[in-house]
Amino acid sequence: MKKLILVVALTLSSLTFAQNRKGSEMTPDQQAEIQTKRLTLDLDLNSNQQKEVKAIILEQAKKREALKTEMKAKREKGEKLSADERYEKQSDRLDDQIEFKVKMKKVL
Repeated sequence: MKKLILVVALTLSSLTFAQNRKGSEMTPDQQAEIQTKRLTLDLDLNSNQQKEVKAIILEQAKKREALKTEMKAKREKGEKLSADERYEKQSDRLDDQIEFKVKMKKVL
């Protein structure tokens, strides 16, 4: 349980930290590699766990990149999200976090 809490905390903190660094844009592959290495150091993952964690993180990074591109396009058009759209986006984001947590529990 401690490992799971640590993983979730590290993931959320690294996502927040990555959002604050505008100067260093990394590809989803690079993000997954770096985050996997951090988790390997913190949790002492074996090679099988590293592969599985990297795949999970890569999937998450690609989803995040697609969402970022979509939101940037909407912002450039001057479109704003309605209350229902914001609710739907937030609900989807939370569902993704729950799914991520479940997958990580299986690996650890």
